[in-house]
Amino acid sequence: MTYGTVAEGPQPRKRRTVSRGTMIGAALTLSAVLIACQEQDLSLPSAEEVTAAYQYSGDLSAEMSGNVAVVTVTQAYGQLRRGGTIWAKVGPYIVLFSDPTLELFQNFGGLAAVRVV
Repeated sequence: MTYGTVAEGPQPRKRRTVSRGTMIGAALTLSAVLIACQEQDLSLPSAEEVTAAYQYSGDLSAEMSGNVAVVTVTQAYGQLRRGGTIWAKVGPYIVLFSDPTLELFQNFGGLAAVRVV
């Protein structure tokens, strides 16, 4: 006597279905490719436009180095005397993280960076 199971014949193949996540991912990828293929505005500001963008009470000058705007600011002696080395280190960041810097990036698509010295 033999105990065991009886073979029931060939098993039907499982259907492969595409999940919703895969379809959404494919649609997002396609839309990203189409957006990337559109013509971009890669204009650059002149040094005068960068200087005019900032309303700074001290001396401020700007120059373009390729697609990077280099902004040089001079801090008042009174600020440095009161704040010391901390204020000397923080001063350029106050100019860098301001609304005029954001506006420069929004208005000029070719601008890669703003460096404040």
